[in-house]
Amino acid sequence: MELNVREGPEWLWKAPSRNQLRIQVLFFLKACKAGHLHQSQRLQCLDLSSDLWGVGGRVGAGVGNEGEAEGTGGTFGLRGVSHDNENTKMIVGYFDLVVKVYFKGLHPMFPNGGIMSQYLDSLPIGSVLDVKGPLGHIEYTGRGNFLVHGKPRFAKRLAMLAGGTGITPIYQVVQAILKDPEDCTEIHVVYANRTQDDILLREELDEWAKKHDRLKVWYVVRESIREGWEYSVGYITESIRKEHIPNASPDTLALTCGPPPMIQFTVQPNLEKMGYDIQNNLLVF
Repeated sequence: MELNVREGPEWLWKAPSRNQLRIQVLFFLKACKAGHLHQSQRLQCLDLSSDLWGVGGRVGAGVGNEGEAEGTGGTFGLRGVSHDNENTKMIVGYFDLVVKVYFKGLHPMFPNGGIMSQYLDSLPIGSVLDVKGPLGHIEYTGRGNFLVHGKPRFAKRLAMLAGGTGITPIYQVVQAILKDPEDCTEIHVVYANRTQDDILLREELDEWAKKHDRLKVWYVVRESIREGWEYSVGYITESIRKEHIPNASPDTLALTCGPPPMIQFTVQPNLEKMGYDIQNNLLVF
């Protein structure tokens, strides 16, 4: 496939649209540029090859891919951290993607590292990757409104609980709310990681929290590796939730994304203790 390059400080790769514009068909993505967030995090700008359709246009959506790297034989899902709407200056058809790379030889339990994340990190600029999307059953449509399995939901305040790379769909929703000055939805984020260095997108979250009173962010790490840590150490406990997320109410929804054990053994039981109806008012990405 022939690529057309537009040069300049913010150049992007472009290619013709390949498929019909419908849910869960195969699309071509182009790696536009990569930057280092820190030693294990990567930022890639991906071209969806269409000016009419985009994962970036559905807040909370992601894409999926069948393993292309030799020997993987599996699938994986990825979520962008940016979106297009009338209030943004983004180019339609593009979205930013954060990939946490698990390098081989760093953890004794996983000597080979993350096969697919290392494969994505190795792709040169301009590489083509087949994906399916947009994927996901939760979409934020703005000003407190969601579509969940196609059905409308509304909230004035959000209790958002994330673990590790599970911050990405949470980040999308927060970004969409704060970009709209008419969106008055209150946002309470509790974000858990192993150490401070594992926190994704912290600079953006902290900056937003300073600028916007309707956003509150609290971090939890299992182990603090530097002095002066002013947030919680350990796990997301019931006391942390009571202090940093709103109580259950008819106009409050809880959103979560993270490792399944965190959701099953920590998020769900503690939200129930706070009065949340986890069958109806807990949205799991």
